Amino acid sequence: MQNDYPAGGNDQNGQPSKSREWNVKNHGSFSFRKIKQPRFVMLKRILILLFFIVFSAGVGVGLGVFLTYLGEIPLVSDLKAYKPSLSTKIFDGKGLMITELFSEKRTLVSLDDVPLHLQNAIIAIEDNKFYHHIGVDFIGVIRSSIVNLVKGEYSQGFSTITMQLPRNMFLTKKKTIERKIKEIILAFQIERTYTKREILEMYLNQIYLGSGAYGVEAASLKYFGKHVSNLTLPESALLAGLPRSPNAYNPYRNPEKAIQRRNLVLTQMNRLGFITLQEMVDAKMTALELSTGEDSEAPYFIEYVRRQLEEKYGFNAIYQSGLRVYTSLDLDLQRLAQKAMAEGIVEAEKIIVPNLPTIAGQAPETLQCALVLIEPASGEIKAMIGGRNFKESKFIRTVQAQRQPGSAFKPFIYTTAFANGFTQADIILDTPVVFKDETGEVWKPENFSNKFSGPTTLRTALTQSRNVVTVKLLDKVGVKNVIQQTKKFGIQSPLKPYLTLALGASEVNLMELVSAFGVFPNHGVRVEPVSILRVESNTGEVLEENTPYHQEVLDPAVAAIMTNLLENVVNHGTGYGVRRLGFKYPAGGKTGTTNDYSDAWFIGFTTEYVAGVWIGLDSHKSMGRGITGGRVACPIWTKLMLEIYADRAPKNFIYPESVELVKFCNVTGLLPNPGCKVVTGAFAIGTAPTQPCDVHTGAGAENPADIYNLNLSPDLVDFEGVTETAEPEETQELPRHPGTIPTVSPATDPDRPPMF
Repeated sequence: MQNDYPAGGNDQNGQPSKSREWNVKNHGSFSFRKIKQPRFVMLKRILILLFFIVFSAGVGVGLGVFLTYLGEIPLVSDLKAYKPSLSTKIFDGKGLMITELFSEKRTLVSLDDVPLHLQNAIIAIEDNKFYHHIGVDFIGVIRSSIVNLVKGEYSQGFSTITMQLPRNMFLTKKKTIERKIKEIILAFQIERTYTKREILEMYLNQIYLGSGAYGVEAASLKYFGKHVSNLTLPESALLAGLPRSPNAYNPYRNPEKAIQRRNLVLTQMNRLGFITLQEMVDAKMTALELSTGEDSEAPYFIEYVRRQLEEKYGFNAIYQSGLRVYTSLDLDLQRLAQKAMAEGIVEAEKIIVPNLPTIAGQAPETLQCALVLIEPASGEIKAMIGGRNFKESKFIRTVQAQRQPGSAFKPFIYTTAFANGFTQADIILDTPVVFKDETGEVWKPENFSNKFSGPTTLRTALTQSRNVVTVKLLDKVGVKNVIQQTKKFGIQSPLKPYLTLALGASEVNLMELVSAFGVFPNHGVRVEPVSILRVESNTGEVLEENTPYHQEVLDPAVAAIMTNLLENVVNHGTGYGVRRLGFKYPAGGKTGTTNDYSDAWFIGFTTEYVAGVWIGLDSHKSMGRGITGGRVACPIWTKLMLEIYADRAPKNFIYPESVELVKFCNVTGLLPNPGCKVVTGAFAIGTAPTQPCDVHTGAGAENPADIYNLNLSPDLVDFEGVTETAEPEETQELPRHPGTIPTVSPATDPDRPPMF
């Protein structure tokens, strides 16, 4: 009932108010006590009301923020399904890891494989209440907030390991209130979903520890060259100190700061009871010993493999999916190849660099190199060098540099000839000849020595790398036939259909040239070069497995004949440097020196390996007169073979039953008599000379054509007399005085490609 009167006191006439009357009526007694409400009670009510208003608003805002960010953050159930970027591991043929390809270098490990002292070190320095909080350390939040307010800047964080985990996996690294709210929300959810062990394991596999290493296993391999399970206490403490600032505490760049941080971790571990005082002291006294951190031992080979993988699987697969790639490379042979090249290129520079043209104020152009070692029976690439310095130039000269092979191309011309009925005892005149093209332009090929030797067996012509005889032979067998033959051998570079092909004027690359030479010791069978043997996914699924592609491209008898001839090149010809430098085992090979001494080659083989070496300048400029393949490339090949066969010998070359070894006169190409220069050569059964030599019996003959083995080369019919024999060209390819350039005086440079 509404009361229109005041609650107490008298009315205006001095009579008790109605409220008093009401009290008397209802209580049976009269009370003149006045009811009062103090001010502080009213203030308290107001404050309580304001508190509930603010609290409700805060809860509302908080709930709104929570709901807003809840829609933006990932589900914590995704943590275990989360697939971080995994590095692709590349192994050699023996299963030894060569290197890794990664955007984030990472290898996942179980917590059971992580030493307890590393787990404790991480907890001690990053989150010492990890096993006691529910995702957020509220005391730490208050402490950090006070410190930051006092300093007026964000100087101390309060992130727990649980909060760091989603930051490392999902969130931005930028310090913002928004990110911190998301971290807290996710931390609560993570703690409700996963055990502490699961959280710690995920954290240890995700944390960035500098130098491209994500996770403790990758960091352990990077900094100490060992698996995380083998880490010592001081090594674990050093890794534990890195997450705060991986760059600042990087032990390679800042070893002193890294040690200071490590010692701080050790102190904290001792304070928390994880290690004893003595363990702390001993660990702090331990010197910092890091892995060398060297780059891949075969950077050009790795780049060669990487490009193949990227073309087939794509960029993301290489750098994120954790492929396991097993290659053909043999790390032991690669190291021997690098050693031989390092020594040989220094020796070559001593005689080449002083002859290079220089511009005032500029250093001479860098001498470049390439090498590849292949197992001809399997096609596997066992070693590869693509240049002097991969960091300076990623151009893979082994496969990308197209260069003129010079005389190193000649064996393919002789191979085509032998496959078409010629024999090594056949005679071709080494005499001046002039060729004209369709426009009437004239070309006159010349020998290296500018001398001519008259009637010359093909054996001698190849052994001494006679240009004129080779050009005439090419003219007889046909340029197109030679090109077809070389394509079967795997040379895919376009070859110009001119007679200058005899002098190696068409450019090829080292890989295809070496692979083609492998047909000879492999009995006429070509095997496609292979670098990738098997590719597996990170779960072990085989994605690719390569088996060598074999194809017989040459009659085994012809392959044996060429092997015999190229062995003679090493024993008595332009490749004699192999013997002079001490390699005594069966080997065949061919030198190559090109236009104006701009390229120097040596391609050689044993029964097990075929290898090629190239030396030159990227600019294609001359390295100086007298710098031949025998002078600078052959020594590198020989150094490599001496290392490979340091404690064993290769097998002898085996000849098929379709081939016989026959002695003949190396002057006439006929069966020898007393006084003949007798040599032993390989012939297909039924093709060896049958007529005896009459020149060295004193009987003589009226027609010179009757005393030479002409076979398919009847160009002696009009020959009169014998041209003066030239000095063997092998002496031109070898250094006469170490450290100096041999004196030569050819009218033109050796193997100079003509105009057409």
